[in-house]
Amino acid sequence: MSKVKPLLVPVGMLVLGIIIGTFFVGYSTVQVANTGPWQLEPTFQALYVTAVADAYGADGDMQTALNRIGYLCGADGVNAAIATANQLPLTPGQQANLQELSLLAAQWAPSSAEVCDLHPINATLRLVRQLLPILGALAVLGAAGYAGFSIYREQQEGGPAEKKPAPSTLGGSRATATKKPPTLEKAKSPAAKGAAIAAVTEKTDYAATGDPPVVQFMTTYLEGDDLFDDSFSIETSSGEFLGETGVGISETLGVGEPKHVTAMEVWSFDKNDIRTVTKVLMSDHAFNDETLKNKLAPKGEAVLAKPGAVVTLETASLRVQAKVIDMEYGSGPLPPNSFFKRITIELAAWQRDVAQSPASGLPRPPTTPASSPPSGPPSGPPSGPPSGPPSGTPSPFA
Repeated sequence: MSKVKPLLVPVGMLVLGIIIGTFFVGYSTVQVANTGPWQLEPTFQALYVTAVADAYGADGDMQTALNRIGYLCGADGVNAAIATANQLPLTPGQQANLQELSLLAAQWAPSSAEVCDLHPINATLRLVRQLLPILGALAVLGAAGYAGFSIYREQQEGGPAEKKPAPSTLGGSRATATKKPPTLEKAKSPAAKGAAIAAVTEKTDYAATGDPPVVQFMTTYLEGDDLFDDSFSIETSSGEFLGETGVGISETLGVGEPKHVTAMEVWSFDKNDIRTVTKVLMSDHAFNDETLKNKLAPKGEAVLAKPGAVVTLETASLRVQAKVIDMEYGSGPLPPNSFFKRITIELAAWQRDVAQSPASGLPRPPTTPASSPPSGPPSGPPSGPPSGPPSGTPSPFA
């Protein structure tokens, strides 16, 4: 029912729009019955009045001729038809008959026939007839668009906020928060569910160690989120941009949907470094498959993904640490422990000390002293007291 409920309003609007549109289009459609020549196109009215003139010239029946031209609805209609007929290629006899009919029409003003209805359409009704098709089309398009938007919003909408669990008071801060994904009724898509899980997963309390990171993020991949690629901006508290970090899909197994992700790549970009450092978190199956491991080797160092595993990425001025907080393997026809059903990764970034080596993160080696020892044997006997072996022992330099 929860899936059908969002569609009730747009579907109802669509049906109502169809009913109203059909009714008013049918209501405004002109239905012609028992009408006369007055509704003909002017050229056909001219042909009609020419035929009446020929009949009048043949039988001389004035009353019948007046009754016939009466179907042109008044003197204006008759005169307009005669004027149009005079422009037709008529024979001399037809022209003479038309002249006689014109004199008759001018002498006796014909009355309108009962079928004539020359009342103009009300301006408001005319406007309504013109707008109804447009409004009907807009209603249908609006209903369809609302339905599509409702479905999209429902799929992308995250779950309700949940209370964050309190830190454990036993043994200091809790380093990890391994737990099953919460039940989130409003999170429909895997991406939305993953975001909701990440939002309620407790972060590592690095402040307790005296080394708090500049930024700290949590991200969760769930099976079915085939476009998973989470990235985060690394900025100082003052808003200075330092770089970016993120996690994305690196390798999949098999074919079809959803994808079976067997490796995730963790990356870090430093604005002060030309490199983007990447390492690969692999499933147990991928880590022990030398062919697959060699295939992914160009992307970065391979690390076995398991709860508590830590990946460190170092650049010129940043150190990013990715920690696997929680994970679960999927099951199916593929080899066991070969693809992730769920994995939650915590990303934390620190600014590195400028005194550290960009390549290794170790302190730079001390400079070479000025008084370094000679690299070869002495060129002559040493001055001062002898520092070699006691007397009686042959000197190696003798």
